[in-house]
Amino acid sequence: MIDQSTFEQQSLIEDAARRFLEKNYSFEKRREIIAEEPGYSTDHWREMAQLGWMLLPISAEFGGLGGSTALVLTLLKEFGRTLYVSPYLASAVTSARIIEKMAARPVGQQILEKIGSGEVIVSPAIYEPQARYDLNNVATTASTARGAILLSGAKTAVLYGNAASHLLVLAQNAGNHESHREFSLHLIPKDTEGVQLTHYRTHDGARASDVKLDNVESRDPQMIWQGEQTLTEISQAMNLANAAISAELVGAMEATLELTLDFVKTRTQFGQKLSSFQSLQHRLVDMYMRCQMAESLSRETARAIDSFRGAEQDIMVSAAKCEIARAALLNAEEAIQLHGAMGMMDEMAVGHYLKRVFSLSLLFGDADYHQARYRSLRLKAAS
Repeated sequence: MIDQSTFEQQSLIEDAARRFLEKNYSFEKRREIIAEEPGYSTDHWREMAQLGWMLLPISAEFGGLGGSTALVLTLLKEFGRTLYVSPYLASAVTSARIIEKMAARPVGQQILEKIGSGEVIVSPAIYEPQARYDLNNVATTASTARGAILLSGAKTAVLYGNAASHLLVLAQNAGNHESHREFSLHLIPKDTEGVQLTHYRTHDGARASDVKLDNVESRDPQMIWQGEQTLTEISQAMNLANAAISAELVGAMEATLELTLDFVKTRTQFGQKLSSFQSLQHRLVDMYMRCQMAESLSRETARAIDSFRGAEQDIMVSAAKCEIARAALLNAEEAIQLHGAMGMMDEMAVGHYLKRVFSLSLLFGDADYHQARYRSLRLKAAS
């Protein structure tokens, strides 16, 4: 249950975010921003930092606002409503959580302050081309030579690698036996020699990069963590990222429903408003119910992130991501169909919601992956 103070804080963040986005991020403005590099508004980024949004997910111990997961997800939901794209998920949410939990205090304090001010952008370079979504499948190696650690390998789908100043690179320490593998995490400036990035625009207008590492030096204190808990801590951060993605999907679902309601209330066929047809009313009710289900799941996921660790948290996050991703995609497809051929035009926002929902659904684990993960975790818990 949400206490009154949390509810009031969520309302304040929701109102502030909605006002900011309605003023600065109309659909037409969005199309202009994503058409040019770097794929997001640097002016907006500075304003968001001034508003304290970068500090919201960072704990007070590191100079942040220490906002609960519910507050962070409230902000992400508003991003979803307006199709807002930026490095916020990569840097302020995912990377900040990894650094906060894993970096030594002096290093963590310094980089988190810069993330909170918007001065630096850190993108997690975690997943690899051969791994799909398996965090344990790491071919990038960290070997010791010349008094430094050398990183070699490849990473894929690094969010806003074009805008990042630093990359968080997950590597397997060289020389490990298969029965005892040790991993390490490195904070590497993007301009380090041997780092090669290939940038591209994603389906929804955001940006991502593929990264190649060729004997990239990681010197102290750039290696921020190594040991058996590396994957565990990164998995927890990815749970937060997936909870944030789910919240964005909820926002997109609600906006898609509103667009469709407005459309059927104004369009006519056979001399009657489309909204008067009972079959369409039933489909709109189904869309509304999916929105309510997704909102409820998102709230439970926020509670799980703050209250649980380990398998309990993993199960809740995977259940929510699987169900919300499928519901959001179905709502977006219904919206396109109810708009008819007009829904496929680039000038219509509803088609852009479909693209955004599709891209978010794939990010950090698609519905099939999370369904399989949920099933595996439940079976393990039952045994």
